[in-house]
Amino acid sequence: WSEPQARKALIDIFNFAEGFNALVYSLAGFRPFGQLRGFKGRKQALPKETTRWVLRGMGIPAKADE
Repeated sequence: WSEPQARKALIDIFNFAEGFNALVYSLAGFRPFGQLRGFKGRKQALPKETTRWVLRGMGIPAKADE
């Protein structure tokens, strides 16, 4: 991916999440993506090694090796 493509993809993801939140909230009364303020959940964070392999699987090797 080029940097502009990655930025557009992130914007598209957030736009989808906002729209999906609104749709589900209007139908079921809850927001599946929460407040969209962060990605930290209730569970313990994954080890850095796992995160590194996930990033590599997504095709983001530069970030995975940091």
